[in-house]
Amino acid sequence: MIKKTTLLLYLITLSSVVLSLSNYEKGLANYNEGDYEAAEMFYKKAAEQGSSKAQFSLASMYQLGDGISENHDEACKWFYKAYEQGNVKAKYQVYLTCRGTKYYHQLRNNLQ
Repeated sequence: MIKKTTLLLYLITLSSVVLSLSNYEKGLANYNEGDYEAAEMFYKKAAEQGSSKAQFSLASMYQLGDGISENHDEACKWFYKAYEQGNVKAKYQVYLTCRGTKYYHQLRNNLQ
């Protein structure tokens, strides 16, 4: 019974990772085609499923207002989530662009 439960949990985890990657890839394809609204939607789905690439891409779109409304708070939130998953570029972005926010202070506290 334990082996079946472990296998089931593994399959559920694996399927969520596959879904996350496919949503990221859809977001990237839409972004490259200039459909920023669809890119945001797919990046957000993948980001919410834990894709650090999608979190970073979504944060970058919010930071630059790249095809969507610029939103500094959302950018910092998603950069921080990507940093929490080990994305070094996201850590740099939190440190560089999110000064004065709770995410910047959390990063500073984590480094001490």
